[in-house]
Amino acid sequence: SDVAKDRKVTVDDFKFILRNDSKKLARVEELLHMEQEIKKARQNFDVKDIDE
Repeated sequence: SDVAKDRKVTVDDFKFILRNDSKKLARVEELLHMEQEIKKARQNFDVKDIDE
């Protein structure tokens, strides 16, 4: 248990725990997908376009 204290919880840990709960697992997958879309949108957003 001393080793586990320093380890961070990962997305894969959540997926493993929720593997038998398809509804919650689907929600996790949906949120991860949305996170990626938001990251892409932020990269494509150019602040220079808003000079007003």
